[in-house]
Amino acid sequence: MKMRRDHIVPLPDQAIVVLDELRRFNGNGEYLFPSMRTWKRPMSENTLNAALRRKGYFW
Repeated sequence: MKMRRDHIVPLPDQAIVVLDELRRFNGNGEYLFPSMRTWKRPMSENTLNAALRRKGYFW
């Protein structure tokens, strides 16, 4: 963070429900979307971009 302060964003109840459901799939991992190679690192943004491209969101 640029100002070295937490940036708090309130989430709607529906988003919290989705995040809680995702937690069930990652076990006790630190990340909701871990790397495929190791659970100790987050998924790369390139992985997400490639998935979106395959689904047709980018051309």
